[in-house]
Amino acid sequence: MTARVLSAAPPFGRIVGGVMPNGADRLRRIAELARSVSSTLDLETVLDQVTAAVTALRPDVACSVRLIDPVAGGYRLAGAGGVPIAGRTQVIPFGRGLTHAVAEAGRPLLVEAYPGDPRAIEGHWSTGRGLTVYYGAPIGAAGELLGVLSVNLPAGAPPTLEEREMIEALAGQAAVAMRNARLFTQSEARRRAAESLAEVSRVLAQALDPEVLAQRIVDGARDLLQGHRAVLLRLDSDLGELTAAATSGESRAAEMEAPFVSAANDVAARAIRERRPAMVQDFLVEPQLAFPSEWPSQLESVMDRALLAMPLVVQDRVIGAVVVTDRTGRSLDNEELALAQAFADHAALALENARLYSEATRRRREAEELARVARLLTESLDFATAAGRIAETVLPLLRVQASVLRLRQADGSLLAIASAGRTRGAFEPGHRIPPGVGIAGRAVAEGQPVIGDPLGVSTVTTDDFRRRIQASEIQKVLAVPLRVAETILGVLAVGDEAQRAFSAGEVALLQAFGDQAAVALNNAQLFEEAERRRRAAESLAELGQLLTRSLDAAEVSQRIVDSVRTLLGASGAALYSLEPETQNLVSLAFSGDIGPGFAERAAVIPTGFGVAGRAVRERRPVGTPDVLADPGVALTPELRSYVEQAAFRALLGVPLLVQGRVVGALGIGTQAGHVFDAQEIRLVQAFADQAAIALENSRLYGELQAALTKVERSQQQIVQTERLSALREMAGGVAHEFNNLLTIVLGRSEMLLRQVRDPEVVRGLEAISRAALRGARTVRQTREFTRTRHTRAFGVVDLERILHDVVELTRPTWETEAQSRGISYQVRVEGGPLLPISGVLEELREVFMNLLGNALEAMPNGGSLIFRLDRQGDRVVVAAQDSGHGMSERTRERIFAPFFTTKGPQRTGLGLSVAWGIVNRHGGTIEVETAPDRGSTFTVRLPVPQEAPSEQRPAEASAARRGARVLVIDDEPDVRDVLKDILAADGYIVIEASDGAEGLARCEAEPVDLVLTDIFMFGMSGWDVAAACRDRFPTVPVGLIAGWGDQLDAEQLARHRIRFVLTKPFGVDNVLRTVASAL
Repeated sequence: MTARVLSAAPPFGRIVGGVMPNGADRLRRIAELARSVSSTLDLETVLDQVTAAVTALRPDVACSVRLIDPVAGGYRLAGAGGVPIAGRTQVIPFGRGLTHAVAEAGRPLLVEAYPGDPRAIEGHWSTGRGLTVYYGAPIGAAGELLGVLSVNLPAGAPPTLEEREMIEALAGQAAVAMRNARLFTQSEARRRAAESLAEVSRVLAQALDPEVLAQRIVDGARDLLQGHRAVLLRLDSDLGELTAAATSGESRAAEMEAPFVSAANDVAARAIRERRPAMVQDFLVEPQLAFPSEWPSQLESVMDRALLAMPLVVQDRVIGAVVVTDRTGRSLDNEELALAQAFADHAALALENARLYSEATRRRREAEELARVARLLTESLDFATAAGRIAETVLPLLRVQASVLRLRQADGSLLAIASAGRTRGAFEPGHRIPPGVGIAGRAVAEGQPVIGDPLGVSTVTTDDFRRRIQASEIQKVLAVPLRVAETILGVLAVGDEAQRAFSAGEVALLQAFGDQAAVALNNAQLFEEAERRRRAAESLAELGQLLTRSLDAAEVSQRIVDSVRTLLGASGAALYSLEPETQNLVSLAFSGDIGPGFAERAAVIPTGFGVAGRAVRERRPVGTPDVLADPGVALTPELRSYVEQAAFRALLGVPLLVQGRVVGALGIGTQAGHVFDAQEIRLVQAFADQAAIALENSRLYGELQAALTKVERSQQQIVQTERLSALREMAGGVAHEFNNLLTIVLGRSEMLLRQVRDPEVVRGLEAISRAALRGARTVRQTREFTRTRHTRAFGVVDLERILHDVVELTRPTWETEAQSRGISYQVRVEGGPLLPISGVLEELREVFMNLLGNALEAMPNGGSLIFRLDRQGDRVVVAAQDSGHGMSERTRERIFAPFFTTKGPQRTGLGLSVAWGIVNRHGGTIEVETAPDRGSTFTVRLPVPQEAPSEQRPAEASAARRGARVLVIDDEPDVRDVLKDILAADGYIVIEASDGAEGLARCEAEPVDLVLTDIFMFGMSGWDVAAACRDRFPTVPVGLIAGWGDQLDAEQLARHRIRFVLTKPFGVDNVLRTVASAL
């Protein structure tokens, strides 16, 4: 209520007529005043009548009525009249001013000089208007002080005795009238409260929607208690948390909201704990409420800090609270508190009714939806269709944003078979999670519904699972196990945002839905299995018929892989036969998406490698869910590379057995993580048995055909064998004679090279030596029917020199001879010089001779070959780039394989494999880059030794060995002479013998330190000489001279105790180094 200033006198002014009454009329006038003041029960009207009556006595006065206000802490201005005054103090604090003096004394007070009184308030408004006389009377009734009636009069004109009596009488009547008005107001308030409560109850009873009802409750509470704001808090009994369900009233700024929410929750918690209303007049000073230090300063200006919380109790169960805020300091009496609690009880009952109605409605809707879903799920026995419907229909049923349906696998992992909503792209069918991972994994492990954060601290995850969950933006998951006859078939998981709270009813609903889904999936699985068995029986019957009418292994094999792949729904299938000689598995047929590179990398599987190779070795089916992660399956680099690019990693290999003998294998591939069950293995085994019969029939038929062909070719083979034997003997004789001649030429030219310095002569002698070596190579090729090689000592090798030698030695072929046929080649060496390396000169020369020869054959119409020298780190690099026709990828991958050739049966196919072995023996690598019609580049990389290799000079005869006696036995005088001159020039004493018998006689006659004998001699061979020396002169080392020393049998050399073999033609350095080493 606010003070009002009257601008015109009410009827009481006409009673007194504007003139002060005389003594005879005093009683009558007082009675009139009393009647006027007491004629109304409205408090504001009473106050207006009092101030009007006073100003009617003296129009030049100002009067006011101030009521005691404990909340405001002083005397609140409730009414005013007389001289219009602006700027009156609304509340005079207790303890100050003349108003307090009157109230404290409890009797009238007259002050004729107001400004000089020490009790007066400085700067009071009356001083400036000349109203310096003060008269005040207390307003009280039945011993209760209600306020003070104050009159300010002009200076020098205090009220007369009769005026004072009339003012006092008005104060007394005002007290009675105010007390009556207050009682009337309270009575009216009770009546209105009862009516409001009845109205609110009626309104609440009409609302069954929880949200609508909640809003009506807060609106009704605020109106009933005349508060500023109201909020309804619901109690989560499981979590013990209060959450706002509805609010009514003015909203506050964001920075002001947090303190009110915190205080409301604390007061509501107290009301819930004590099961009765809880009231605080100012939550900032409430000792039981703790706030941050900055809140009091922020909220000092806020005037509605009083809080009333009423618990909502139904059948002794607390379901929440209603909190009302009002002006700071407001308090409620017991009747008001009882009214508030009555309202709360009505509200709680209405909320419970609405909950029961919503629950009944929900259950009816869920039952209808479950019935509809059951019909939908049973409409189809197709497994994929049923799974998809389950994932889709659960979304609207539980009003969630995502779902994933998973089946439990034999290893406990969970395989996704359908997903919907936000998880459709994150967890596609076929995705697998290990046992126990995620909320779904927990639900299966615990055998009960589980709710939680999919990425929470207590949830087991993998990197892949975490990435997919983050992509789906799902933060709350409910998962239920799918049971069929006490067996957990899988799990159904639904997801939503973080604030989603799944109720017990929703959990039960999802479990009921999951039970129906489990039955539907189980039925679909049983139907699918029955259909698969039927198709398998039909396919096996067709294969049986095919076997009786066809001996074509290719046709039967293709039918087998096509049928088994289709029946299992696999990605690919392949059938292999076992090669008896190599024990390798070679593909016969394949089906499905086998991926790139099958023919090059998986068409031939070495023995023991891969799932099929292991199945053959162990003679039993072998399966793996991920061959790349299975340590029990060995993979070649080619197989691993192939599987990494293929569409499958789960593999099953089954051996093909015929009468206990393995003849091949059948392989099945599907997506990673699939575990092949017993039924699948039995099915593949049945097809494997049919495949084994087909391969065995084909083998027997092939053997019959081969036997017939063998009979036809037997005579030709005998003739060919005799011819080949004669050719070998003839080649041996020719090689022996040529090697003797080349030995003389090479030995003499190298000895001369040690003696001359003329550059022109040196070049000529070097050309003679190179020609001799080239001739030796030609002779050696005629004798290379075997390929046994011994390990030679490494020496200092100049690769640049080797390459130039190779170019020069072959120049007659690629230049002279080619030009005579009208063909032009360009062969050159670029780059260098390079650091010397360690190696065997002859072997490395053979590597590059082989590369040059292959390049020329790849350029039948001419072209270019460039040897580029370079250094890369600790390697020297020689790249041989030609402009030939190139090779296919398949040829490239097999180019270094032994016996592989693209040049027809007349070639052995060992050239590049020998080159690879030489390079590998030198610690290097050889690679090829090629493409059809784009030429080829062979790159040889050889290591550079950490220390520069030293030239292995011929060992000089030490002082102790100078004059060592060397017996040379050879039936070729010129060869003996060459050896004699080489050894004598280095300080040795040479003893000569023309045959074995003469040599042994010389050994008997004089001391010999070393015997050097030719192998092929008339009469006694070199082997015979060695055997005799072994028996008669065991301490004398023996060396052999041969035209093909690197092809001699190592065991035979050891048996005769041969210390070394000197291969014709030999050079000076080779002879001296070998002899010095033997001594």
